[in-house]
Amino acid sequence: MGVLTYILAVLVGLIAGTTSGLLGIGGGVVLIPLMLTFLKFDFRQAVTASLIVIIPTALSGVIGHMKAASITHWGMIILIVVGAILGAQLGAYLCHWLSIAVLKKIFGLLLILVAMKLIL
Repeated sequence: MGVLTYILAVLVGLIAGTTSGLLGIGGGVVLIPLMLTFLKFDFRQAVTASLIVIIPTALSGVIGHMKAASITHWGMIILIVVGAILGAQLGAYLCHWLSIAVLKKIFGLLLILVAMKLIL
């Protein structure tokens, strides 16, 4: 890997971190397409890497937002966390069970649906 690859990796992280802190996204929605396109990760590597990267990214964003925002729905947040943990385990299992072609179609459809919802 050359210097350009390392610079691209930092830029991918910068974009993901910025969108995570700004919009509450940055994991798969931003990182996976960037890693596939610029860093030439295969799909499963990109999924795994985005999950690894999102841990410190999310914690950093939480710290930044907790200083400025008052959270009143802690019970609901805890329920969402429980569901997300269970869902992450199911998703990790399915990621290694489904073909990459199917995973890419599911991911693309999700991106289209999210984009349509945001635009409308």
